[in-house]
Amino acid sequence: MFRSKIAEIAFVICMSMTQLLAEYLISGFGVILPYLVKDLSSSESISMLWPTSVLTLVLASMTLPFARAVDIYGGYPIYMGGVFWLCLWSLICGYCRSEVMLDICRAMQGLALAAFQSAGFALIGSTYPVGKKRNVVLGVYGAMAPVGFFTGIAMSGLAVEYWTWPWYFWISSFMCGFALIMTYCTVPTASWSDRDKSLKMDWLGAITTSSGLFLLAYSLAASSHVDGGWKSVQVLVPFIVGIVVLASSVVVELKIAQCPLLPLAFFKPKRIIPFMLGTLFFYGTFGVFLNYSNFYMMDIMKGSALERVLWYSPFAICGFIVASVGGSILHAIPNTYLLLLSGAAWIIAPLLFAIADPDVTYWAYIFPSMVCGALGLDLTYTLSTVFFSTTQPTKYQGLAGAVCSVLINLGLSFSLALADIVNSQLSQQGANELSSYRCVFWYGFGSACIGFILCVLFVRIPKADAGMIEPVTIIKGAVPDGTPESTEHREPQDWHAIRRFQEIPKA
Repeated sequence: MFRSKIAEIAFVICMSMTQLLAEYLISGFGVILPYLVKDLSSSESISMLWPTSVLTLVLASMTLPFARAVDIYGGYPIYMGGVFWLCLWSLICGYCRSEVMLDICRAMQGLALAAFQSAGFALIGSTYPVGKKRNVVLGVYGAMAPVGFFTGIAMSGLAVEYWTWPWYFWISSFMCGFALIMTYCTVPTASWSDRDKSLKMDWLGAITTSSGLFLLAYSLAASSHVDGGWKSVQVLVPFIVGIVVLASSVVVELKIAQCPLLPLAFFKPKRIIPFMLGTLFFYGTFGVFLNYSNFYMMDIMKGSALERVLWYSPFAICGFIVASVGGSILHAIPNTYLLLLSGAAWIIAPLLFAIADPDVTYWAYIFPSMVCGALGLDLTYTLSTVFFSTTQPTKYQGLAGAVCSVLINLGLSFSLALADIVNSQLSQQGANELSSYRCVFWYGFGSACIGFILCVLFVRIPKADAGMIEPVTIIKGAVPDGTPESTEHREPQDWHAIRRFQEIPKA
């Protein structure tokens, strides 16, 4: 299939680089954000965290439409278009001189990530048949998440310490250009034509869902920075319109769309809704932890950019270890217990920041918090892929992977808006930075506690056993291909392979 072994290695590197880029553009942005805001002509009408939220929001709202587009048109054109789009807007981002332009660039980056993440899995799936080699490739791909996380923090630290902040974006643009050229030269021709012409795009569902989420998130982000707050037209109108549009998207998906992006049958398995809500609260805690830990270490601990890079290194190292060994422990320990362990880790991570004494050494509070954050994130994400894989029929396996990505990015974007409301309100009341940050971490702690309670009371994860056969009822009229109401029994499957294959990147 490949012209040579070198071509195959280059192909794997290109696919893995897109995973690295996704994490790079999220983790490192928090480090350069304070420096970037000082250089931009900005408006006080919206949170400075909005450029962070807008990328994950667009990524969350556009993942399902692009996953459908990949099924219709094939992975190759969507992948190449996504990488080119990211290359272009990362280059432009380095020349931003206003907050509005930065917001546009970050939104375009989120659009690109949604495109090539979905397409990358399609290319790997069409290039490698189920087996050991595919598992190795996907293992390399998944391991790039913590590598990308640390690379983003390291490059942003170097950029603000020794160069200028635009180099953070220009480096990502260079990596995109390299991936674009190498992918064109190495992707097997057979992978170009993998498509399903019988599917149709749910345009109305995609438009109503994405616009509703965007308006709702914008109103939350602006509520603490506009005169009059929630009484302001600038906040109240998009909030009300967003709710109405989101409600209409539910009607579209249930009653109008012939091929809905998220069929009702997807929610049929027992305990899936409380599981999704629980993980959404966990990912909300991650959004608080990722961004406000950086602000805390910069403003309270007075750490330089390079010092913060070193302080974050345990998060990346532990994340790499958990991602590498996660598959082997799923069969040794009941998955429900692992989920509760991840929930406990999410509770501890922000709690340590909330009670930390700034005068005490890094090793007493911040180091264990970083370890808990890595443990919580990777365990939660791994268990999410296992839960959806073991409760959904074969026809929804690709959709299950996309939903995992949607949950984490949706949790990130909305939790940042809510955390900013907490921080801004306290600052306006005269609280100092330390008190404001502590309250934000208490909010993250509360979010994790809600997720933990939901998991304890309502969630039980089936074992990822290779021989499991589970009946799944498909609701009539909710299946994209129009199959009538039926009960599907899946054949025994290698759940290790499914978990690795369905691991949509966390960014």
